[in-house]
Amino acid sequence: MKIKIEAPAKINLYLDVLRRLENGFHSIKSIMQTVTLSDLVTVTVERSEKSTVKIACSSTEIPQDERNIAWKAADLYMRTFGLDGYSVDINIEKNIPVCAGLAGGSTDAAAVLLALDSLFEGKAGMSELIECAKKLGSDVPFCLVKGTKITENRGEQMHSAPSLPDCTILICSSGESVSTAWAYGELDKLHGDFADRRKANNNIQAMVKGLEQADIKSVTDSMYNIFEEAVFPVCPKAADNKELLLKHGAAGAMMSGSGSSVFGIFTDTTKAENAKKALETEERRIFLCRPQ
Repeated sequence: MKIKIEAPAKINLYLDVLRRLENGFHSIKSIMQTVTLSDLVTVTVERSEKSTVKIACSSTEIPQDERNIAWKAADLYMRTFGLDGYSVDINIEKNIPVCAGLAGGSTDAAAVLLALDSLFEGKAGMSELIECAKKLGSDVPFCLVKGTKITENRGEQMHSAPSLPDCTILICSSGESVSTAWAYGELDKLHGDFADRRKANNNIQAMVKGLEQADIKSVTDSMYNIFEEAVFPVCPKAADNKELLLKHGAAGAMMSGSGSSVFGIFTDTTKAENAKKALETEERRIFLCRPQ
C-alpha cells in the first residue's frame, strides 16, 4: 500500500503570546494560513513480521530516525490503533525551509497521520487524528485541518476564520535557523516571564474584520508577530528581508512563527514576480505561492 500527500507550509498572519503556563509552555493567539509551498510525503505500508518505521528525506538537515516528528507520527498512529505487524516507510521530498517558522516538520507529521489513516481506510476519524496531533506538537493539529484558522492556547484550540482573499505570497528565507524554544525564552526575558497575563494585541479584531470583508489592505495593515521583537535583533537578514519585500511592492510583510522566514503579501502578481527576480540570490531563497 502506498500513498503520496502534499504537506503545505503555514504562515502566521497574526501571532501573540499571552501568558506562560504552569507547565512551561505558553498560551498564544494566532491566525494561521496554509499556502501552496509544500513538501511531498510518500508513505508505504507492507505486512511484516516485525513492526518498523523507517524514514528518508531529501534534506540532510532533517534527522532520518526516531527524532523526526514524522517518524513519531507514524509510530504513534500504529500504536494508538493497535496496528502490529506492519513496516512503514516514509519518504519526504523537502521543499519547505527548515527551522524557519513555516511548520515544515509539523506539516510532514500531519501528512503521515492522514496518509496512514487513508491507507487503513479511515480507521480514525478527524477528531481522533487531532488528539494524536496534539501529542506531537502545537502546530500539528492545524496542519491536519489546514485553511485559515484562529488558534489559541498552545495552538490546539482552533476556530474557523474567513479565508484570506486571493493574493500572491512571497516567502523569503536566508537560512538563519531559529529554535522555537530559544525564541520563547527570549520573549520571556523581554516580558518578565509573562507573569501578568497580556491581552491580545488589538490588531486581531481588525484582521478578522478585514478577512470577513475580503479587504486585503485591512489584513496586511493588521499583521502582527510578537516574535519579531526577539528574533530580528539576532537575525539581521530576516529584518532586512522584511524591508526589502516592502520596498519591492508588498502590501504587507512579516516574519512567520518564531522565524526566521519572512513573507510578503502582494495584490499584484506582476509586482510579486518582479520582486522574486530582484531579491533571489544563492543565499536568499524566495518562494512564490498563494493561500491554500
